[in-house]
Amino acid sequence: ALDPSRDASLRSAALLALAKIGVAPGQPLGDHRDALVAVLRPHLADANQEVSESATLALGILGAETAAPLLAALLADEDQGRRAVARQGVDRRTRAFAAFALGLVARSSAREDVRRFAVSRLSSALGAPSVGHDVPVACAMAIGWVPLAPAEGPVSSGGAGDAGGSGDAATNAPASASREAQIAFVLRLFADGERSPTVRAHLAVALAQLTV
Repeated sequence: ALDPSRDASLRSAALLALAKIGVAPGQPLGDHRDALVAVLRPHLADANQEVSESATLALGILGAETAAPLLAALLADEDQGRRAVARQGVDRRTRAFAAFALGLVARSSAREDVRRFAVSRLSSALGAPSVGHDVPVACAMAIGWVPLAPAEGPVSSGGAGDAGGSGDAATNAPASASREAQIAFVLRLFADGERSPTVRAHLAVALAQLTV
């Protein structure tokens, strides 16, 4: 079904199905998520946008932690992401799908460092200026899927990065430092009346998910 001659919708569906099955073609049953990353990745550069976006989302559904750096590069429109899609820039829709996918990888991971990495990159993209709603809305939704572990002690102060402002230590720490810092970051953006009401509406949902 992944043959380039097949219909784009069929190829898109096949990519998502492979991600859900989690078994590399021709391999025995077992955890082959890393092998499947190699199967899915070439389709990021497909000339058909639907197939490319499906491949991006499939990497998130697959839940392979090794895909997190690639998804972060797609989200940030970095060189690695541009090379992966074989374009001069990663378009907004693909960046939004990369945010969803990064959130899915982090949500399925039991490793706190992977979850912190995802929150760091999602919060960085969410806090940056953006054209359109696609990317910040996707980042807001994805951050709500990845509640971090609470701080074990006082949250250390962060410098420049994905949080800022003044007040208590959690407010000054990067969003990826702890659950408290994550909530403080989302709260600050939610309170910013200059931000799009559409983005703030999704930040409200993320807050609810992070505080239950």
